[in-house]
This record gives sequence, C-alpha cells and structure tokens, in this order.
Amino acid sequence: MVAIAPLPLSTETASAAAMPVDKDTRVYILERIQIAMGAAINSTKPPALSSFDVQVDGVSNPVTAFEVVGFTNVYLTLTSVVYRGSVITLSYNAPEIDNTLSNNALQKANGEDYDTFTNYEVTNFGDSNPAPNTPVAPTVVAGEESATITVTAPTSGRTPTSYEVTASPGNAKCTVDGESGSCTITGLTAGTAYTFTTIAKRSTFSSAASAPSAAVTVLAKTAAPVAAPT
Repeated sequence: MVAIAPLPLSTETASAAAMPVDKDTRVYILERIQIAMGAAINSTKPPALSSFDVQVDGVSNPVTAFEVVGFTNVYLTLTSVVYRGSVITLSYNAPEIDNTLSNNALQKANGEDYDTFTNYEVTNFGDSNPAPNTPVAPTVVAGEESATITVTAPTSGRTPTSYEVTASPGNAKCTVDGESGSCTITGLTAGTAYTFTTIAKRSTFSSAASAPSAAVTVLAKTAAPVAAPT
C-alpha cells in the first residue's frame, strides 16, 4: 500500500482591485463626492457607509448615502456641505476580500472587490461659503454700567451685513447694523470684568464666534451732584 502525502494548505489570499489613483477621478460637486471607477460597479450589495472615512480639513464628515450612477460612477453623500477651499480626503476600509457577489463591499459587477485605500485627495468643486468669515475680536470701551463694543469686517470672504455681540458673563447682547460699527450694552454690573464676542451675519448665514475681546471692568454710575442750599 502506498501512502500519499496530503497536499500543503494554500497560503494565498484573494487579490483585490486597486482604486483609480488619478485625483481627477474623485471630485466633490453638487454636494456629493463623485468617483469615476472605470468599471461597472455592483450596486446590489453596497458597502457599509461606515467603511468610508471622509475628512474635511482634518474633521470627519460621515457618508450618509452610497449610490451607483451610470454603472461606473459612485456617489457619496456627506453629512455636511463642503465649501470651496476646504481639503477633502477619502479612505475606504474593505471587508475581508472574497471576490464574490455575496458580500457587502465596494466591488465590480463581476464580484471583484476593491482593496482598502487611505487618504486619497478629492478635487473640491464646492460652492463658495455663503457665510461671512469669522471676525476678529472686537474692541471695547467700558462705561457706567455699560460697554460700547466696536466690530470690524473680516479681512476676506463675504462682507457681513450685521453683527451680534454677546457679553460674558450674563450673555447680554447688542446688534451692529452694516459692514462695521459699534453698539452699546447697558444694564451691566459695575465692578465686573466682561469680555465680548461677535458673530458676523449675512442674510440667514452666520460666522463662527470671534475670539473674546480683552476684559474690561464696567464702571459704577457717577452720583448726581447735590445742589447747594439757597
């Protein structure tokens, strides 16, 4: 009787397709990332949305929808709109490669899976930001139980049409109309140190809050002079 040695176990792993590396195949336009894959894509078993990692200026902007358009184009809808000038990167964490149509993965129509890729830059054709840029910290002059705050327009971006100024502590507010100017907050507590921030506004859009102003201490009211007896 002749003994037959068992065949060695295979150590090979399934290979995967590489993503197109040309940056021009990935664009952000019409509020979605569009990827020209160069091959027909399987849309019946889409990848988990969490397998995509989109970073905008280093901050996560999760994918909320995956769609295959025209067989070869993948569209990714993001949680938040991205504006022109921001840097967008896209990564994909592939599940275990099996090259069949049974697994949920980014894959070709024949079942060939795409491999993991990391930090592929996306060409950003987003619209310009409709909100004004963040203004600089306002300047403040302390008054009697009041403060007068002066704001100036940001040095770039859209010109504000008004500003909302907020005092801290207390959150008392006043409004400046126009590109720049001053407003006065009354009813403040004498002897208290306040700082002030401002938000630039344009139509229904608002900037982030400015850095706080230098602290100023509100003055007490001057006592009215007493009339001399006659």
